[in-house]
Amino acid sequence: MSNIDDLLNKLDEQQPIIESIGYFPAEGAQHAVGDVVAGKIVALGSHTTKYGTYQIAVVDAKICQISGAEAPNPDGKPWALHLMGTVRQNFVEDNELQVGGDFAMRFDGVTMNKSGTNEYEQWACAYFAPSAVDSLPAAPGV
Repeated sequence: MSNIDDLLNKLDEQQPIIESIGYFPAEGAQHAVGDVVAGKIVALGSHTTKYGTYQIAVVDAKICQISGAEAPNPDGKPWALHLMGTVRQNFVEDNELQVGGDFAMRFDGVTMNKSGTNEYEQWACAYFAPSAVDSLPAAPGV
């Protein structure tokens, strides 16, 4: 079989469904300055709206503060981080997000644009790509 045959056969494979506890930012939610979700990316996806397509990073959150308080997550489900909006979409274009990488997203408040005509939400994003060292087995005797 050729590589193209393998590729076409992969289309028939069942894709895993990763359930998330919720999504961030939540539509219509009142975010508090400093709300943050940070952790390891466990899946990547996308969503298309009438405004275009944006990426979703599903994150196994190690830190999750929503509406100014620690968000409970008794089931340990990951969070789906919707990377919509100009700043977040530009961040995705500038960084090749990969499963296994560490990602954080924080709400920095609402501000006025330079011309003073529109308010917009400010979001900060940070990403560390997975390194080959992360996938190495532990040394014997360690």
